[in-house]
Amino acid sequence: MSAPTTLSWMCWSQAAPPQGSVNHKEGVTIPKGCVLVYRVKQLMINGEDKWEIPHICNDSMKTFNPLITPRSLSKPVEMLSGEMHKDFKTLKKEVQRETQEVEKLSPVGQSSLLTSLSHLLGKKKELQDLEQKLEGALRKGQEVTLEAHPKDALLSNDTMVAILYFLGALTELSEEQQKLLVKSLEKKILPVQLKLVENILEQNFLQDKEGVFPLQPDLLSSLGEEELILTEALVGLSGLEVQRSGPQYTWNPDTRHNLCALYAGLSLLHLLSRES
Repeated sequence: MSAPTTLSWMCWSQAAPPQGSVNHKEGVTIPKGCVLVYRVKQLMINGEDKWEIPHICNDSMKTFNPLITPRSLSKPVEMLSGEMHKDFKTLKKEVQRETQEVEKLSPVGQSSLLTSLSHLLGKKKELQDLEQKLEGALRKGQEVTLEAHPKDALLSNDTMVAILYFLGALTELSEEQQKLLVKSLEKKILPVQLKLVENILEQNFLQDKEGVFPLQPDLLSSLGEEELILTEALVGLSGLEVQRSGPQYTWNPDTRHNLCALYAGLSLLHLLSRES
């Protein structure tokens, strides 16, 4: 068993067998008058660039290994671009499905995940490294354990896929946005920001033209001056200009991709910070 890789995660995998090759040929003689019958073999995909055709098959065998499913092979960036969703309701259901998987972590596990993300947000390269390590572990069938006290939490495959989904969203944001998320977390204003972004996406998800639209006054009324500046900067870095007079905001359809990523990131951090 290999030594664990530690960041906020520990991964174990069986050592790879020695590599080599052997040339071996066999011949089978078909007697005259016999009929040669062919049977289609089951193709099994076990990960990226890993596949096999077993000699012995049964009806329980599937093309996709339960660990590597079409869902887990999807790229979070593609899923969150907005291009794959017919409306905001579809995106919202998708994000809710992934948050429900993360919610299956114990309270201690959720707290550990939040602490890890808080330390990594604003360090985009390190966040991307974690994403790649987790994705590699998933594809190779490695066990991944989230460090937590008093007991480490073994992540299920579905939870790993969900965390990868949100890591993909967070890495789409700029380092400055990530730092603003940490500050928002500290000031406990994530619920307000999440509601703001959700409302704007809900109203304009299918809007393909630029325009100025009114903003519900109650969406920002609970924020103090410093919190308001922080929130304006957070959504502003996604290309959304909020104007206090009105209040109103300027919508640009080109901002949808980044706003979708911000919406997903806010959803995860809001979930993880509810009990803190």
